[in-house]
Amino acid sequence: MTPYMVSVGPGIDPKAPLPMAQYPYPILVTEADQDATEVRNIVAALDAGFDEFKDAAPGANAYAIDRQILSWVMPWSDGSVAYFKEKGMWTPEHQENQDKLLDRQRVLSEAWSGFVEGAPEGEEEFAAAWMKARAEALEAAGHEVYFR
Repeated sequence: MTPYMVSVGPGIDPKAPLPMAQYPYPILVTEADQDATEVRNIVAALDAGFDEFKDAAPGANAYAIDRQILSWVMPWSDGSVAYFKEKGMWTPEHQENQDKLLDRQRVLSEAWSGFVEGAPEGEEEFAAAWMKARAEALEAAGHEVYFR
């Protein structure tokens, strides 16, 4: 969720936007091993063809290149980053956030790999033990634990 001044919706006067929260929608997600060139080309095609599809469906305007949140809570794919760099949009601050998010994912992946083999079998016990192991791994690596 990110802060946003909303100007469209039931009871909202477009001339007097209201402060609310929004989440990115629509969003495209890919696996980490997806070919970076293919992803870069999809992002480039969305950018190049934006004017042709932006009004085709509610929310399609969110694909506008200037509406992308480059320092977000999920890392961008290498292909997306390559395109953002080509457009001159990717900053050292974006890269710092990206590196932090990638390290966070590495920490969680390693914690999960070490956890599942000897994990408790009951659903509640499993969930509680994972949340504890997860928090400990994140804290040990210097990452914030947003929920426990």
